[in-house]
Amino acid sequence: MSEGDFVYVPPFVPHIEGNLSHTEELIWMTTRNPDNIVVNLEDQDVADIDIKYVD
Repeated sequence: MSEGDFVYVPPFVPHIEGNLSHTEELIWMTTRNPDNIVVNLEDQDVADIDIKYVD
């Protein structure tokens, strides 16, 4: 992602909001619709996910 990029995540698509870099700061703004639905994935611990960092 670069400055000014937009990301669309369709409803009910599992995702993690996070930074894939150990060295570059990421600042983002999240917006949701008024019917915001958040479903926490109980069977998935973020610590168990193999994240491919891009540094």
